[in-house]
Amino acid sequence: MRPPPLVVVTLFACASGCAATATPPPATPLVDNHPAATVTPASADRAATRLLDLAIEAKGGRARLTALRSLHATGTIRLVAADFQVEGAFERWLVAPDRQRTDVTVDGKTISVIIAGDEAVQRNGAQVRPVEGVAADPLVASLWRDRDLVLRNALAADASVGDAGTEVVGDTTCDAFTVRRAGEPRVRVLLDPTTHAIVRLVPLGDDARGHEDAADYQAVDGLQVARRITNAGAGPSTELTLTAVEVDVPIAAEVFALTP
Repeated sequence: MRPPPLVVVTLFACASGCAATATPPPATPLVDNHPAATVTPASADRAATRLLDLAIEAKGGRARLTALRSLHATGTIRLVAADFQVEGAFERWLVAPDRQRTDVTVDGKTISVIIAGDEAVQRNGAQVRPVEGVAADPLVASLWRDRDLVLRNALAADASVGDAGTEVVGDTTCDAFTVRRAGEPRVRVLLDPTTHAIVRLVPLGDDARGHEDAADYQAVDGLQVARRITNAGAGPSTELTLTAVEVDVPIAAEVFALTP
């Protein structure tokens, strides 16, 4: 059984922000020379800030991250469920801070999901379907939590970090912290304890589902970009493999046009 292309695109576009609601796990003290010491909220915030700094440095540094203007990537997409499997190609354009277009091509048919500020549409050739209300909110929120933008967004005036701790992914005990926006938990960030690169993002909040894993980082113009991304939730899993990435290339405004 093969789902229609629209299902593929919708699942891919929503994968990082739409599955069963997650809640922040209890904070676990970071390992140090005094493992029995009590962790106060203030010290937890300092530990989370330290983890954010390490993650930013691993991504390419604060100056490089805050200077990021655009990203263009192409690759393959694979959607896997118990009763079907779909493979295709994808292309992604990102312009910081709030514009993204993702094209997914399956069986020669391409469908686009475009986010421009607080608006979103799905395009199928000349046909445009606005994504409105509660359906648009998860798309917009998922872009704020995007793996290439979330650390930069964590530096914003309305953002804060806390809940420093550790969590296990596979055989690895990862460092972890929570990013809040306007006081509301938005994403749990798990880092490799050695490289400090993002291993997993767990979206938080009413619109949040599943998690996203990132691996195979490679430097592109001073920015570390994950080449393998897996989104898992209550439904099918989505596997992305990036074959080409360009950073800070010009992207025409027409790419994000909400009308044909």
